[in-house]
Amino acid sequence: MEHVDGRLIFSATDLINHLECPHLTHLNIQVARGREDSEPSRSDTTNLVARKGDEHERAHLDRLAEEGREIMRIESEPGLEGMRRGARETVEAMRAGAEVIYQGVLFDGVRWRGYSDFLHRVERPSELGSFSYEVADTKLARRVKPYFLLQLCFYSELVEAIQGIQPARMHVVLGTRESQAFRVAEFAAYYCSVKHGFEDVVGADLSTTYPEPVEHCGVCRRRLRSSA
Repeated sequence: MEHVDGRLIFSATDLINHLECPHLTHLNIQVARGREDSEPSRSDTTNLVARKGDEHERAHLDRLAEEGREIMRIESEPGLEGMRRGARETVEAMRAGAEVIYQGVLFDGVRWRGYSDFLHRVERPSELGSFSYEVADTKLARRVKPYFLLQLCFYSELVEAIQGIQPARMHVVLGTRESQAFRVAEFAAYYCSVKHGFEDVVGADLSTTYPEPVEHCGVCRRRLRSSA
């Protein structure tokens, strides 16, 4: 969640956090608007996991290059205008039919944005032409977790807005290097329910939320800071 040029910009992480704890949504909005202190820096363990995740992503990128895939990389830039520029470059790469788009910027122009690991061209007609795109994300985990699919549904929705058809599949590249595919349509209804619920709550008064104990408390950086 970010407050950029006077507006709140949301991501798939915000949907996932809201499912874990509605009060966390309230806290994150206050932080984004500068009304609360920012989140504490990540722990050494969290930093290690993030670094290993980056290494896994780069290793998959290298494998694609070794296979001879044509790869178009999108550079991210800060600020709303930077986000818009990255989104335009991503759309241009899709229209040009790039085989693989790395770090695509997906932005609806209003409040939802995402940075996909990989967009893969598939030979399925769309408004782009005789091809379309499906999303693939790298994850260190050895098995697929439910929130991975929620995140991929989010990216797939943004891709659909560009190409005019819903991607048929979405892909998770696990830490074992195994790639698993899932049908987007099988999870789309649940994803839409989660997203609409989040939007309803964000549009309402969140000041009455209470920090009820939930499973996420055990890993919440805010709780860990307050108990330090």
